[in-house]
Amino acid sequence: MAQTFLPPAFLKDFDRSPARDQLYADWHNEMNSLAGSGATDFPAAFSSIDPPAGSNPRQASPEWTGLPRTIKRIVGPSVATAAKLVDEPRPVGAMDPVDLRAYDPFRDSAGKPFQGPLYRSQDEYLEWSVKRDADGVISEVVFTCEGPEYWDRIATDEKLLLGLYREICEDNSVALDDLRFDRDLTWLNPYSGGNAAERFPKGSYNRYNRWNAAHAVHLTHPANTLGAEIYLALLATRPYGNPVPVTSDPDLVCCAAYGGINRMSDPTIGSGVNTQVIQLKRRVALRNPIGLYIRGIQPNIFTLADGTPFQEQEGCWTVLRPEPKDVSDMILRAKFRVPDGVTVSGKQLRVGDLSLHGEAVVTGGQLADVVTMTLYALSIPGAPAQDPVACVFAPCRDATHPDFIQAIPFGQTCPAGGVSPQMTSLLTARDTHFKTHWEQLFPANANDGSRRYSRTPNFTR
Repeated sequence: MAQTFLPPAFLKDFDRSPARDQLYADWHNEMNSLAGSGATDFPAAFSSIDPPAGSNPRQASPEWTGLPRTIKRIVGPSVATAAKLVDEPRPVGAMDPVDLRAYDPFRDSAGKPFQGPLYRSQDEYLEWSVKRDADGVISEVVFTCEGPEYWDRIATDEKLLLGLYREICEDNSVALDDLRFDRDLTWLNPYSGGNAAERFPKGSYNRYNRWNAAHAVHLTHPANTLGAEIYLALLATRPYGNPVPVTSDPDLVCCAAYGGINRMSDPTIGSGVNTQVIQLKRRVALRNPIGLYIRGIQPNIFTLADGTPFQEQEGCWTVLRPEPKDVSDMILRAKFRVPDGVTVSGKQLRVGDLSLHGEAVVTGGQLADVVTMTLYALSIPGAPAQDPVACVFAPCRDATHPDFIQAIPFGQTCPAGGVSPQMTSLLTARDTHFKTHWEQLFPANANDGSRRYSRTPNFTR
């Protein structure tokens, strides 16, 4: 008997609403349309709430870390230097250091740029906010991986939305108007896969509000959505490369064009799913409840300024959502803070007094680099034979940044010295490819300018 899709990590926020039953039903319907009934277009996928009888699914959980690998490949080798470029929220419309382009700004009804929406250029499905003391030293870093779709659903009950914001931000001055758009706006989401602008009516929930920017309530990067996770996993169930199969990265992610080729998350997720299907001949699904999850922070890796191992690390990590008594393997929100009373030479120790990999901690991104992320997939025997998909791109190293991978048209020869930066033309080509691919798969949603369509991002940068 089929179950229902539940909120990420079995969160119980819906229980606080008079519209409890409707919220649960709407969430199920949204996830089911993407990962349940929506998975029927992919023969090697199945619905985790309605697996074949007697199939006895087994679990897999690919892992990656939270600091954008792209920025490390561009900047390197200093993690601190790379992290500085993505540590703070930025206005939508400013140059993005990871995508190497400026997103189109929000626009009002007259088409004029609207200032105010903020996002974090942190695209590995983990985002963070940093608190500093009066000396400017980091005192706390808070991490989140809660998808924006869940908060869109919360926002249908504004009393619930406001209450949760005040609790999470620990500030009763949060006002409902702070969380809503004050005018009609449109935005050409860079990950929408098409040319239709996303519409935000006056009074609708503003994912990119200043409280979310300051406290990392939920994910803000346009690529960091549950729709992205689901669609990537579905695309990865196909065989790629014709006539020669392609099964390993970076060739696989370039061939399939289903993810950010320099990211750590997309290639890891895609390769893990593809291996289950193509090499192990198993069908796959995302485990219910579907979500991106924090697994934890790597143990015993901090030192004091003089290189002495920091012995109190375990006590610095606190899980905030959900409560640890409810869930152990699906962390959505956590913080890292040195507990009061931990001192060195009689002075309270702070996060910014620690070091990681020989560098003083001066950014939250250095911690994100050692926070482990995961998702949970299920697999069963019986992957069907499928016709292989022809490759779209192939990898070629960048001439300026050897660790950075450029995608060149499949069949084109990679120059011996690597390719010169051609991000604009490559992005245009990849965006066009994704738009066509998406419209073929989901023609009912194509170019309708709806929130539903634009929630599923363009992976192909």
